[in-house]
Amino acid sequence: YMHHAPSLRALKLMHLMIAKAGGRMAEPVQHEMRLSEINSIDGMGHHDQESIKPLFLELTTAAMVYDEPDKKRYSMGTLLDKAVVDYRHEATGDILVSWYFGRLFIEMAERSNHWAILDRQTVFHLQSKYSVLLFQYFASLQNLKHKTGEVFTVDQLRSMLGVEQGKLARFADLNARALQPAIAEINQLARFTLTATLRKTGRTVTS
Repeated sequence: YMHHAPSLRALKLMHLMIAKAGGRMAEPVQHEMRLSEINSIDGMGHHDQESIKPLFLELTTAAMVYDEPDKKRYSMGTLLDKAVVDYRHEATGDILVSWYFGRLFIEMAERSNHWAILDRQTVFHLQSKYSVLLFQYFASLQNLKHKTGEVFTVDQLRSMLGVEQGKLARFADLNARALQPAIAEINQLARFTLTATLRKTGRTVTS
């Protein structure tokens, strides 16, 4: 799960950075790309050296929790360790962006091929952060032969979708404004189909 989940544009930037790192994402090395590559992504808008700063700040404050139930432990860390925007040659449009991934992300990338095989073209076309977070979670289950679903408590669902504290407090609002629109958008674009079944205790949805 991601805590302090970034905005849609910051999530798309994150996935572009992972794609650019490619087979070296699990190495503690500096990665880099041009700002023009960021601006070419659908829905990113047109950024300069100043307007890209808030997106990187979102990514440096996004915390990740990596749970390992078989080992009865979980780890916490950040996606990025450091990012640099070099705008010495801004006049020619040649702005260089470089970064180091955080230690936890590097360990996650080393242990799993999930980030390497994720369908980023789907991510780049999604139009809400809820859709991106839901998609990247369920995409991780695609290669598990006997896994066809997942059960979330309502609190776990909020965490997975990156819903801010105090926002969409009623489950009816969470379902109508976050979960169902995300499922509908994913089902239009992804290679798999999602459905949600609500489980209740009395009249209250519990999972």
